[in-house]
Amino acid sequence: MPQTLAGVFDEAFDLYKRHFGLLAMIVAVGLIPTEILRNTVIALWLHPLDAHLSGAANANPDSMVMLRIGQFIFGEPRAGFPGLLAFIVLILLSAPISVAVSDIYFGRSTTVKDCYKRSRPYFMNMVWGYCLIALVSIGVAFAGVMVASIVGATMAAIFIGVGIPEIGAVVFVVFMLLPYFFCFGIIARNFVFMTPLTVLEGLPASFVGYRNNQIVGKKRFWRTWAAASALPILLISLQAILNLSIESTLQVLHLPSVVDFTATAALGSATHFFLAPYWTIFVTLLYYDYRVRREGFDVRVLSLASLEQSSEEGAER
Repeated sequence: MPQTLAGVFDEAFDLYKRHFGLLAMIVAVGLIPTEILRNTVIALWLHPLDAHLSGAANANPDSMVMLRIGQFIFGEPRAGFPGLLAFIVLILLSAPISVAVSDIYFGRSTTVKDCYKRSRPYFMNMVWGYCLIALVSIGVAFAGVMVASIVGATMAAIFIGVGIPEIGAVVFVVFMLLPYFFCFGIIARNFVFMTPLTVLEGLPASFVGYRNNQIVGKKRFWRTWAAASALPILLISLQAILNLSIESTLQVLHLPSVVDFTATAALGSATHFFLAPYWTIFVTLLYYDYRVRREGFDVRVLSLASLEQSSEEGAER
């Protein structure tokens, strides 16, 4: 049955709560080894290298380049950047999570091994698809920020010139936020269902845009845009609040540097671990909700189930 956007949010949370063990194990298989590797590299290589270069009078340019490359790949906890490796792992994890949510949606029993086995053939398509999203997003964001900064600065200067700098500052901030929402408008139209379309329908990245556009349609674009742009803000804000709380608590304890880093890394990874599956759960449920609305998907599924049951009863007779 079709649901409201709030209903899909609520159903995603309820599904995550009811099947937490399965979904947590799917995430744990990929995320725990990655987080151990990331934090080990950061602790044993990146932080010592950063400290050495910061204290050096004439820093070696090659070492500085290596530091920046390492931070880009493995992340920089102090800047809140998880790193390219963490993003790739999250992309790949979304595939077995989507398979698990699909099985739960249809009332089928499933296992962690089965979810990974059925999603593994689509891993490369997932990577290429999300690379396409990244390229489009970066291009749109760069052009949008350039235009928004010029127009926003001009408008702000006008308000400052007439003696109301507060409004000028607000106008500038609003213009600088526009590229984010415009970018997610493109994602909502063409890419929001990248994972379920790739894994559940087996589509290559080149066909995802057309199929995504077909499912979203004109009537559902604005609700899709609202969900696609709001959910990352909510999840990132929640994780940031949790991480700040962890850091504040650990600072009060005055732990040794090694213990402090280990505790910060472990607790930060734990918050990431708990929040990571929600986006994919929500998107997969929204995908089925749209198929119900546009294609009568639930009616077709029930009809197929009825035909299968009738054929089984006929075979028994």
